[in-house]
Amino acid sequence: MSAFLPLIPVILAGGGGRRLFPISTQKNPKYLLKINSSKSLIEETIERAILCQKEINKSEVYPIFIVSNIKHKNKIKRVIQKLKRTKAKNNNSTRKLKIEYLFEPLMKNTAPAICYSALKIQEKFKDAVLLILPSDHKIQDNNKFKEAIKSAYEVAKENFIVTLGITPQYAETGYGYIKISEKKLKDKDNVFEVEKFTEKPSKEKAEEFMKSGKYFWNAGIFIARTSTILEELGKYTPIPNIMKENSIKKAYQIVPEISIDYAVCEKSKKMACVVADFRWSDVGSFKAIKELFQNDENGNSGNADFIECKNSLVFSQNNKRKKIILFGVENLVIAEGENFLLVTSLEKSQDIKKISEKYDK
Repeated sequence: MSAFLPLIPVILAGGGGRRLFPISTQKNPKYLLKINSSKSLIEETIERAILCQKEINKSEVYPIFIVSNIKHKNKIKRVIQKLKRTKAKNNNSTRKLKIEYLFEPLMKNTAPAICYSALKIQEKFKDAVLLILPSDHKIQDNNKFKEAIKSAYEVAKENFIVTLGITPQYAETGYGYIKISEKKLKDKDNVFEVEKFTEKPSKEKAEEFMKSGKYFWNAGIFIARTSTILEELGKYTPIPNIMKENSIKKAYQIVPEISIDYAVCEKSKKMACVVADFRWSDVGSFKAIKELFQNDENGNSGNADFIECKNSLVFSQNNKRKKIILFGVENLVIAEGENFLLVTSLEKSQDIKKISEKYDK
């Protein structure tokens, strides 16, 4: 019998969310947002990680690793302390929440963050199956998520890097796409080898991908053994060697700034995809937020009164503000942050990154 490999979640909390300015800023990163929930996005992510660990690790308690920029150290720790207090208050003490923090001196995208965590986990546990989760996504069926991770775990043990593919709901140009091959893995109907990745296609290409039935949105969730991810990172990048040969502070000054998608996934021959059956969003724009809310009969959503309005969104997490009334407008976004109030058209919401670069300093 082969040795048991624990499932160890790695939650990437790097900040970002520039397309959601001013509700997501450097001081108030996207993973702290509460969207249709009393819990922040990172709290929901941690709860999904715990659910998967319980399913696979059974009674054994392993830590959850959180990788974050050093600037967010206090924010992350406050979230975890709140979560621990909530669990204690609810008498949910049957399973202790173990968190290990890895703070990056610089933000260098996901490939260095994943390498850093894989090296630390390998050092502590020799080998394990990593469940690599963005901290700021929205998933609306945790049980279906758990089932997808169970399938991915079995494939990852066989030295594949597994990603979750989401059936496209529309021709989105802001997502990466996965084309699956016809070769199924593990005799399961929803597990395939990956033929290729395509990052952010044109509108025409996205529509073509959707019609084919062979392309899926790349959810940015990866499941792989530490040994496999480090081997593939070492094959295609200098990142593991740089981190092994230098202090973390110096290594982060040297390593390339690159995503795991570009660094490994587009090149590796060990990629597999579990086609997942749950509603997912990367909450990457105000359009994405609007889809997560219940719209009225005129397509409006958010915490405001809409009078003779169509297809508009109001989003604020400031409960002390005055009542917002929209009258006689269409396709508007009104977003209230701590220091800014943004009014823009829904069509321009993908371009808000330009605004954040000017004002969020």
